[in-house]
Amino acid sequence: VVCNDRAKALLLGKKPKEARIILEEMIDRLEKSGRYKASDGIEYFDFRQPMEEALFRESYGMDKKIRIVPEPVSGLYRLYAESLYEMGEYEKSMESSNKALLWNPYKASAALEYAHCLRALGRMDEYKKYVDDIFKIAWIPEKLAGAFRCLAYYYADREEWEAAAVCDNLGRYYNPESDIARKER
Repeated sequence: VVCNDRAKALLLGKKPKEARIILEEMIDRLEKSGRYKASDGIEYFDFRQPMEEALFRESYGMDKKIRIVPEPVSGLYRLYAESLYEMGEYEKSMESSNKALLWNPYKASAALEYAHCLRALGRMDEYKKYVDDIFKIAWIPEKLAGAFRCLAYYYADREEWEAAAVCDNLGRYYNPESDIARKER
């Protein structure tokens, strides 16, 4: 957790290369340990919020045997994806976002990171479909705002200004204090 906090601080300080080094070391240690390999029909997940597990249970049933990992593994991969995105390594960022989503299929921040990569790569049809799917997992107001901002990008790129403005307003409704939205606007 301390390393994640240090990596977050470096990313906020616009130092993605330094954050990447820390995150790669942590991921390497995690993957080499094999600590959370599925066995005996039990799969490991990284649900940090009770709602995430509730959504998972709704989709996959109560009988599925799972264990919750004590470390924020999904967040580790999501932060790594962010560092790669900031360095322009969009394909690698998408791979890391996917790993974050394997650990927590309801981690909207990882899905949003993936969507940003699709947009950066100009894959706008995929981007739109992917963003639409984010609404199925974005239950926190800030993540809903992020999904609406993504839709605003999509419509702005298509020069559909009215739809873009509506999506931007919905984003503001769900997160009126967003510094990100202010900068993007």
